[in-house]
Amino acid sequence: MRFAAIALLLFMLPFSLTGAPRVWTVESRSGFEKGQFEHVSLEIEGELTLAPVPELLFEGDGESFIWSVAVQKDGGILAGTGPSGKLFRRPAGQEEWVLLIDSPEVAFTSLAVTDDGTVYGGTIPSGYIYRMKPGARPEIFAESGERYVWSVALNPAGGILAGTGPEGKLLSINEAGETEVLLDSEDDHILSVLADEDGSILAGTSGHGLLYRIGKDGNARVILD
Repeated sequence: MRFAAIALLLFMLPFSLTGAPRVWTVESRSGFEKGQFEHVSLEIEGELTLAPVPELLFEGDGESFIWSVAVQKDGGILAGTGPSGKLFRRPAGQEEWVLLIDSPEVAFTSLAVTDDGTVYGGTIPSGYIYRMKPGARPEIFAESGERYVWSVALNPAGGILAGTGPEGKLLSINEAGETEVLLDSEDDHILSVLADEDGSILAGTSGHGLLYRIGKDGNARVILD
């Protein structure tokens, strides 16, 4: 009997060490965040979806930073770089990048593109805005009078908008390159600009993190502090 008991204990030992299979359910975002992700994305609602596969489009070419990117209506991709202030373009369906502008600036910090393919690019540290029309040579379209042009956007009323620093001004620039101050903010820099569908303009700042709305009547108010 003693031999049989010992044999039974030895037989059952592996099962007692490993235990039964463990099954658990994870249904919350916090639960998924404890794991490691491979080729999946975790949505804010806690759902897992297949992640897009990243594709390397541009690498260096002597530049250390890509400050701005934009896509043209024909599918061409633009990249504003630094520290040598260059603007590159990759035509749609091609892999080679073409140097469009080699400026004396440090960086192309912002880009905006019209439907006809005209490109506007804001720079630092001279605060210039370059313009390049299809088939034409690049030109300095406007001088902002500020050191930094952090953001540019198309103005539904015509011309473009430019968020600048270090005085925190939002400029409206007409087709002739003439500037008008739309907003002289409380902050040092206007980093982002967007024209809303209702004709108003949104401008985000650096310093106090303010979000302004400038109405079609020109009145500005802080809508997020």
